[in-house]
Amino acid sequence: MNLNFRPLNASLRKKTQHLLIQYLPPFTTPQDLKYALVKHNVPGIKNIAPIYKRFRPADAALVTLASPNHLQEAMQRLRRFEITGLEASPEPIIPPEEWLVVKRNRGHQGRKEASERGIMDGTGPWAGLGGSKLAEKAVVLTGFPGTAPVAMVEEFLEGYGVSESKGEKMVYKIPLPPHANTIFSKFLVVMNTGEDAQQVFRELNQKQLPSRKQHLIQAQLIY
Repeated sequence: MNLNFRPLNASLRKKTQHLLIQYLPPFTTPQDLKYALVKHNVPGIKNIAPIYKRFRPADAALVTLASPNHLQEAMQRLRRFEITGLEASPEPIIPPEEWLVVKRNRGHQGRKEASERGIMDGTGPWAGLGGSKLAEKAVVLTGFPGTAPVAMVEEFLEGYGVSESKGEKMVYKIPLPPHANTIFSKFLVVMNTGEDAQQVFRELNQKQLPSRKQHLIQAQLIY
């Protein structure tokens, strides 16, 4: 999945501390990437965030350096950057503002409103969830009927550790993109812990919906 950004001129390169690394091997984790960057002696690594597009991995990551002063040396170190034997493509960028500040999706009420307004699209670092702390507890479930309400997902997850806020379970229907042609719907679920999210993935991925045998539920983790 190619993320298109205009190349920065020399003046803007001096001001940015962000690198977009694309064409990463599938399932590359931030820990995998950090290990590879450290192995290449990249200086000043401050943060690594995997990039998603509509809650699907974009095989890319946003690397934030401690200072723009590290950028030139980092690019020199990454002239021939490989991870698990595959060549990746690092490029300095100035990220979109919404990649750095995801206010709408912070807190249960913010995520609920984003879902209802059709602006929860799961695009950007950590799928727009604001960081690894929330993302590691999140599960995306697909395969429900297109008209399925949140209550159907809550029932499907009965007995699992779904996080709650003021008595409401943290289950959000993900809006479909414009002109989408599908009979299925997708939901974001926040669990109590990362272990709870892993349990849902292990036990419910590729499971039939009890009331609708033709619907096969797929679970995806954000990592």
